[in-house]
Amino acid sequence: MKIKWKLIVTTVGLAALVGTVATSIASCGSNNPIPTPTPTPPPSPTDYIGKWDGSDWKGHENLPGHLELGINEDGTTACIERVNGDVEFAAYNFVIPDSVYGEDGTTVYKLTKINNDAFSTAADYACLFGTLTIGNNIEEIGDSAFYQCYALTGDLIFPNSVISIGNSAFYQCSNFYGRLRFGDHVEHIGSEAFVDDNFTENLIIKNSVESVGQYAFFHTNNFAKLVFEGWNQQPNWDSEATEIFGDWDDSGIVSSTGSWGSSDALSFAISHGLPSGWHV
Repeated sequence: MKIKWKLIVTTVGLAALVGTVATSIASCGSNNPIPTPTPTPPPSPTDYIGKWDGSDWKGHENLPGHLELGINEDGTTACIERVNGDVEFAAYNFVIPDSVYGEDGTTVYKLTKINNDAFSTAADYACLFGTLTIGNNIEEIGDSAFYQCYALTGDLIFPNSVISIGNSAFYQCSNFYGRLRFGDHVEHIGSEAFVDDNFTENLIIKNSVESVGQYAFFHTNNFAKLVFEGWNQQPNWDSEATEIFGDWDDSGIVSSTGSWGSSDALSFAISHGLPSGWHV
């Protein structure tokens, strides 16, 4: 069921929309410079990203592409269903809010889910520039939710609310050159979730992670260190997922911060695709 809504309940740091979308939209998915956003004033209860057009929320006012929201099966929380429109939806430094108002303007729905293909450039005309901030109530990120969102940059920080990251969720978001950080409660990382992304520093996998799909971190080869945080025993991941860490650089460091030893963690990672040149 669609929600008709008027504004977003914001957190500090609302996104600034692309000020020059008409001339810069072609840079989505290319190496052209990303435009500098206009500074955003502190949010107030009436601030929202984009423009209310009487039935739903739109992105940049000059582009008819828009987002569709829905109510989840529990009837009390909301999801971002997808970008919908015949031309691009564009936003810069996009902030996914914690909550939204319903049609009556007073009922608040926590925003807990980003549906499959919601911002996928393959599914429609989404064009997100700059950083991405994920709201503190998001629990599930669907399959291909940000598939090939090439123009996203900077760090990708998951709040503690996130439990599941779907297959190909951030597939080929290749301009992510900052840090990748998971919250404390991530349980599932889907297959091909971060293929061809370019995160740097350390990949830290916390002991909350119960499953990781094949090729989840394939060719995310800029990490200097792979850290298993808080593990007291070997993860019970799919033994047939032999390329989780495939096609990485030839050398780096593996460590474990729990009682499960770093040498055992190294052997485990190599059995899941990590090059044999890595060491403790």
